[in-house]
Amino acid sequence: KNLVLEWMTEAISRITGFDAAELSSANGWTSLIHPNDKKIKDTQLKTLLSGISNTVEYRLMSKNGEVHWLLDHGYPLVGANSNRVTHIYGAVQDITIRKAAIKALQESEEKYRFLIENADTAIFIAQDDIIKFPNPKTLEISGYSEDELKKISLIELIHPEDRRTVVEKHRKWLKGEKSPSIYSFRVNNKKGDTIWAQLNTALITWDGRPATLTFLRDITQQK
Repeated sequence: KNLVLEWMTEAISRITGFDAAELSSANGWTSLIHPNDKKIKDTQLKTLLSGISNTVEYRLMSKNGEVHWLLDHGYPLVGANSNRVTHIYGAVQDITIRKAAIKALQESEEKYRFLIENADTAIFIAQDDIIKFPNPKTLEISGYSEDELKKISLIELIHPEDRRTVVEKHRKWLKGEKSPSIYSFRVNNKKGDTIWAQLNTALITWDGRPATLTFLRDITQQK
């Protein structure tokens, strides 16, 4: 059967440029996906309809012609009185800035710095359990200055109950071992407030040694 969009947040409209009515048709969303990525979305839908949650990345063309990279988390909902999937819940994140930051870092430090300083996402490099090269949004979320962060172990910013899990994932990434690149945990800022954050990380080489390029988003309201 055709998939019909029943509800979406205002953020979806800002990304796509279309309102809910325009995207409510069977092909409203899929028609915006970049031609080279349609197979990715088709495969995701088949997996979701089989009852399995998954996450994929693909490009989407907005109404004004801009290309956005999306991280699409899909969750199937099974009917209470049936064993079949009746609805699909999706949460998409615009990761265009992440893609651009990785590319800029590969090209030059100057391009990277210009990009991250104007980003509305917390971006930093983690190496030797220390935050390096934090952008203004990182300082805003943590409450610390760049000089203060250089003197604080990354683990001190993580909620005590989440520290072991986050450290293990980070160290696995540095070793090139298989570990989720996207996960959520709690952060304690300088004021002592607890913030829920979603982390998206990529393995890079910094000053000739392994490090991670990290993107952190405040999801406290979402939680």
